[in-house]
Amino acid sequence: MSYDRMLKSETQLKNEIEALLAQAEATDVKEDAAFGIPGGTTTSPVSSPGARAALPRSKGPRRTSRKRPAPGS
Repeated sequence: MSYDRMLKSETQLKNEIEALLAQAEATDVKEDAAFGIPGGTTTSPVSSPGARAALPRSKGPRRTSRKRPAPGS
């Protein structure tokens, strides 16, 4: 790909990204107006109590079967 084509592609991609971000923002505003903002903030799905209970529990540090060499050996 030539440098000129690369610059043209970069400009085109930036424009497409800006258009997608503007569309996403408009959709967010429209949905917030229609459905409201739950709790007034956006929360991570993992921060909800149900999702947190579904996460696997840690079983503590894993033990290794290999022994570390003694210092100075």
